[in-house]
This record gives sequence, C-alpha cells and structure tokens, in this order.
Amino acid sequence: ATVHTPHGDVSHPGFEVDAVDTAGAGDAFAAGFLGAILRDEAAAGDGFSHDPRDYQVPLLVANACGAIAAGTVTARTDLSWDRVRSVMGEEPEADLLIEIRA
Repeated sequence: ATVHTPHGDVSHPGFEVDAVDTAGAGDAFAAGFLGAILRDEAAAGDGFSHDPRDYQVPLLVANACGAIAAGTVTARTDLSWDRVRSVMGEEPEADLLIEIRA
C-alpha cells in the first residue's frame, strides 16, 4: 500500500498472512488507517498532513488490520490495538519506503 502526498510517498508491502477470507479486508484496512490518524495528532492536526512521514504508523496499522481480516473466516474480527501490534511485530517500520519530494 502507498500513501501519496504532494511532498512525497510512503509505502509498505504488507504483512504475511494465510488468507482464508478476504471479505471485509478493505474495510478493516480503511478503519485501521483512519483510526490511527485520529489517534495521532501530528497526522490529524488541522486537516491532512502533506508530509508522508506522518502516515507511517497509519499505513502500518492499516496493513495489519487488513491482514487480520484476511486471515479470519468472517468479516467481523478483533481489531484491538493489542492484536494489531502483535501482527506488526517488533520492527514493522523496517519495511517502510519513504520518498520525499522537494
């Protein structure tokens, strides 16, 4: 997944998952992204940021939520912060690719 802003992009390849049912995975991705933005004042502030670095955590959370949903046999799944953190692992930011444009 990639977030494009006027000042650059941030990308993450996603998390490995044994997909059993993709119903609701896109909704879970969107919920994770928006939930993380609302929890982070730097990204939410006075509107949406143009700095791609502000979307690192929302993108990681979104990919984790999508992976959780795809690995669950139902569109309803536990998207608690503890479960999201467990999917993200110890250093999820290691796979982030950030490109800043002047």
